[in-house]
Amino acid sequence: MVDNGGKMLKTPTLAATLLALAILAPVHATTQTITIFKTVSFDGITATVSGTLTVDTTAKTLTGMITLAVVNSTSGQTIFAMTFPINVSFPTSNAANFVLGFLTLATSCNVNTTTSSSSCILTKNPDLNFNGKVDISDVSALGAAFATTAGSTKFNPAADLNNDGRVDILDASVMGADWQASVFY
Repeated sequence: MVDNGGKMLKTPTLAATLLALAILAPVHATTQTITIFKTVSFDGITATVSGTLTVDTTAKTLTGMITLAVVNSTSGQTIFAMTFPINVSFPTSNAANFVLGFLTLATSCNVNTTTSSSSCILTKNPDLNFNGKVDISDVSALGAAFATTAGSTKFNPAADLNNDGRVDILDASVMGADWQASVFY
């Protein structure tokens, strides 16, 4: 406190105290719940993705349980069904990506943590080496087969993510959308 002709100036001390308290105050996590229910089809197969995820915007995590049910689009026969525990971190972009892998296919999901919206697509599995992450080794395998078609010597059917008989920019865009995504098996 500074004496100013008999008046005590408390403002600087009060401001400094409030600033110190604000810095030391605990940060409370902001959480929200997102319900996902998506049905996507690809190459005669229909996959239904459903579940509830909790977004912690302070810790930048997405956690919960997601069920994937895959059926033959024609007969309705169940091909695959599994519930996956999801625990992924997301960057400051407020979008979380994850891939649910099954057999040679995968359902890739993107969750916008700001708007609570989600989207999923069904393609071949972009984790070409099955190491649990879409990474540079997968991009390298796709790159080695890029611009090839079914029947050519360097064609890699696993890298043909949209199953159109060629490895092209569409396959690269699927892999790019899943870049660094965790793949759950």
